[in-house]
Amino acid sequence: MIDRNGLNGTNGDQTMRIAVNGLGRVGKLVIRAFVTEGLDADIMLLNDVAGDAAAHAHLLAFDTVHGRWDASLSAPDADTIAVDSRRIRFT
Repeated sequence: MIDRNGLNGTNGDQTMRIAVNGLGRVGKLVIRAFVTEGLDADIMLLNDVAGDAAAHAHLLAFDTVHGRWDASLSAPDADTIAVDSRRIRFT
């Protein structure tokens, strides 16, 4: 687990909020880790310069190295990626 004590002035009682800038190999793995491991953090924003939300939802679902992710992934609109019941803003 992530020890948040002392990070950004939090005392460990607050949920960490993160943004992922870049949805390449590392960005996709970060998202998978936070969702599948149930880490105590909210992914607030996904950002990538290339592609749209639908393309990135597809790329998250079908990874050529790590295989298919069994999460429910979709792009309900142009600026949102849904991972299971989570809706994450996409820019």
